[in-house]
Amino acid sequence: DKNLNIGIYEYIPGKKIKTPNSLDLNSFLNFIKKLKTISKNKKHLTKFSLASETSTNLNDLLKEINKRKKILINEMDKKKYKTIIKDINILWKYMKIHSLKTNKKSNLKDLILSPSDIGIHNAIKFKNKLYILDFEYFGLDDPIKITSDFIIHPANNFNYEQLNIWLNSMKKIFSDIDNFNEKFMIYFPYYLYRWILIILKI
Repeated sequence: DKNLNIGIYEYIPGKKIKTPNSLDLNSFLNFIKKLKTISKNKKHLTKFSLASETSTNLNDLLKEINKRKKILINEMDKKKYKTIIKDINILWKYMKIHSLKTNKKSNLKDLILSPSDIGIHNAIKFKNKLYILDFEYFGLDDPIKITSDFIIHPANNFNYEQLNIWLNSMKKIFSDIDNFNEKFMIYFPYYLYRWILIILKI
């Protein structure tokens, strides 16, 4: 109620999932399928802005990464972390050179509604049912970013085999996106580099 400035929420007495299984993974994949279906309604899409830190093209992603890189290096002890800083800068130069050879455009019609930060770290289980939490970053998101972040996020502790199933399933779900596989291979290293900066800052 905006007038009274109050919100009422349902309490779910669930528990965090320490070791996710194949059923948990299927719950996330079904959730993605539902989001994609809902996103086909263009009326919904006009009500939402972009999800937090979503980039619709490689240039914007590079700008965000560069901003994170500068903040991280400025906060680092230059003597203590000399080697790490050097490696960060070398990798950054490579990323910039590589980006010139890639297709920077992303089709806005391919974006779907998403909480953005999807993973086992933002879910609880109650009576064998998975509940997905934390929608503060909700908005229009790139399926490539959703796919990548799910794999990379350090708190999303699915094993290698499960993450491989996730990737192959996402490729099938979004097979209608032109060159999804190729775009994933292009963008994944950039999202990985971005997560390296996030983890180093922590």
